[in-house]
Amino acid sequence: VHAGYSEKTAYSQGQRMLKNVEIQNYIKEVETKLFDENIMSGKEVLYRLTRTARGEHTEVEAVVTKTGDYKENPDTGKMQLVYDEHIQLVTKSPKISDQNKALEMLGRHHKLFTDKQEVDHKIPMFVDNIPEDD
Repeated sequence: VHAGYSEKTAYSQGQRMLKNVEIQNYIKEVETKLFDENIMSGKEVLYRLTRTARGEHTEVEAVVTKTGDYKENPDTGKMQLVYDEHIQLVTKSPKISDQNKALEMLGRHHKLFTDKQEVDHKIPMFVDNIPEDD
């Protein structure tokens, strides 16, 4: 309808255009580009794991802080405890368990923790070339 087609012919024209090879290729190209832009690369994964392992990656968390103070009640004249709550934003470093997990994953990537041992042995080959006595 936006391209100038009537509502009656818009569907059939759209179907016809989707069969056009150039349009199909363009749609695939745009989809691939959008898909690639949203997928994390291997370098980015390693970068983020490294920052977490080093404790450089921080998170901001909202913490409710509650403080109390004694104030005089104007109705009774007695002192009473009045609480004041407010939200405070706190930056946190990664937990030790998160850092250890990141270190483990980086170690596996660099093959630092191989349980298998590669053994390079040459198996001797015996050749039976001794003549038999008849």
